[in-house]
Formats: sequence, C-alpha cells, structure tokens
Amino acid sequence: MGVSNILNGAMGLAMLLPLLFYIPNDVDSVLNSETYSRLLQADNFCHLQTYIIIITEIFTSVGALATASRMLSAFAREEGLPGSRYLARVDGRTYLPLYAIGATVLINLLLSPINIGSSVGFGAFISLIVASYYSSFILSAVVMLHKRLTTPANEIPWGPFRLGLWGVPVTVGAIAYSILGTFFSMWPTANYPNFESMNYGILVFGVILLFAGVFWLMNGRKTYTGPVIETTGWFPRDILMAWLFR
Repeated sequence: MGVSNILNGAMGLAMLLPLLFYIPNDVDSVLNSETYSRLLQADNFCHLQTYIIIITEIFTSVGALATASRMLSAFAREEGLPGSRYLARVDGRTYLPLYAIGATVLINLLLSPINIGSSVGFGAFISLIVASYYSSFILSAVVMLHKRLTTPANEIPWGPFRLGLWGVPVTVGAIAYSILGTFFSMWPTANYPNFESMNYGILVFGVILLFAGVFWLMNGRKTYTGPVIETTGWFPRDILMAWLFR
C-alpha cells in the first residue's frame, strides 16, 4: 500500500508540475486553440498519457484491493458481516484472507458495469466513497475523543504513537473537517440540478444505513461483541519467513 502511494504520488506530481508552471492564465484559449487540439490528436502524446494513466490505475487498484479485503476480513472476524464465518478465514499456506479478497474483487466487478448503464448511478457510488470514508472516521474519532475526555490518561492503553496534549485539538479539528467533507460530498456538481445532474449519493448512503440497521437488529446485536484482539506472536517478518521457507 505504501509503495503504491509513493509511486502514484510521484507520477501524479510529475504530470502536475509542468502543467502548473507552463499553463497560461487564459486556460480557455489554450484548450480551444488549434495547437492543443493537434497535440491531443498526436499518437505519441496520446499513447504516453494512456500508459501513465493505466500504470497509475494498476497501482491504485492493487493498494485499494489489499486495504479493502483486509478491512473486510477484520470486520468479519468480529462477526460483524453476513457470511463472517467464510470471510474471516485466512489461508494457512499463504496467510491471506482469500475469501475476503475474492468477495472484494467480485463486488468491484459487479459495480463496474453501472457506468455502462447509467453514469448518474455510477456518480452516486463515487460520491458515496467520500461520504463513507468521512462518516466512518467520524464514528471512530468521536468514540476515541469521548474515551480521552472521560478516562484518566494513565488508564488508557496507549499505542506506539501518541500526540500527547495535541491529541484532543487535533481530533476535534479532524472531526469538524470530516463533517464538512461529508456534508458537501452529497451536493450536486451544478446549480439547479435536474434528473441527470442530481447527486444520488445521499439516497444510496441512506439505503446502506437502512440495510446495516436491519442487519444489526436481526443478527449483529446478538453476535457482535466488539474488537477481537489476538496475540499470536506472529509478526509480518515471521509470516514472510514462514512462507518463503515452508
């Protein structure tokens, strides 16, 4: 994940810097000029841009897939999802959550054709990503902030990284920023939206919340007991060595 972020960031910066330094103030005149049109039609230029975009998307997809599948497996381990018994399984040979990886890939494949049938529906899912990310962070940050304000510091099991006195103001600022981001992620991209330009992310977000609430009432509250903490003595380097010399 870290390597993909570094590579994608470097490639994106390499494309952005020349654009920022050399583009004139009158952007519209450049975009409408004959020289720019010919540049876009040049085979070498188009191929170069296409290759850069494809390579960037590959690294991004691999990193996102790795993150999403591990999060899915971790939540399934806590009995927080339908089919948790299978999604939480870790392969004994590769030490990978193969069921969670397969489910993540399948869900992405099923969502991809939405853009073919309706770009409006696909746009709703795209905006939903931002809202889901921010709202998930808000929940965890609020719980952490409540713990920090109501529990003495010597009774909190601190992790390896700690902000000290800056912890509370940084958390409050992050929550405020996330609330603002969630609010504006639901807005349409243009004034006076119609059926085509409306942002339906809030509708999809509401349906998912409804599904999650029903699942919690029917099953989750009976099986979910909170974060599962396991101490197995296995560290990433141990898993790597076991896999290499199995």
